[in-house]
Amino acid sequence: MNAAAVRVRAASLMLAALCCAAPLHAQETAADTPLFTPTAPPASMPRSVSAPERAPAVRVTTTDNAALAERIDALRAEIEALRTTRQDRTDLETTNQRLTELNAQLRQEVEILALELQSLRAGATRRWLLQGAGLVLLGLLLGVLIKARPRRSAWN
Repeated sequence: MNAAAVRVRAASLMLAALCCAAPLHAQETAADTPLFTPTAPPASMPRSVSAPERAPAVRVTTTDNAALAERIDALRAEIEALRTTRQDRTDLETTNQRLTELNAQLRQEVEILALELQSLRAGATRRWLLQGAGLVLLGLLLGVLIKARPRRSAWN
C-alpha cells in the first residue's frame, strides 16, 4: 500500500468511527439521553448541501459513547499499525535499494575476477607450452652435439 492509500484508509476509518452510531433503543427516555444535532458547517465549507441531505438528529446513550470510544481506540490502533507498516515499508525499500547496489557491485567484481582467472590459466598454459618447446629444442641440440662428436674407437 502506498502512502496516499494509507492516508485515505486512515481518514475513512476515522470518519466511520465518528459517523457511526449504535441503533436507538425504544425504552430510552429523553431525560437520560441528550439530543445531538449536527452543527452548521464552517464558513470555509461550501453550502451546496441542502437541509434534507444533512444527517438527522441522533440520541446518544452512555453505552453508545462507550462503544464509540472503543471503536475510536481500535481505529487509532489500526492507524498506528498502518504508520508502522508504512515506516517498515520505507525501511525495506531503502534496504532493498542498498542491497541491489551491493549486488551489482559484487557481480561486477565476480566478472573481473573471472576474467583475471581466465588470463592466469591462459598464462599457465602458455608457460607449459614454452617449457615443453624448450625441452624439445634442448633435446635436439644435445642430439646434434652427441652425434657430431668424433668417434673414438678402442681399436685405434
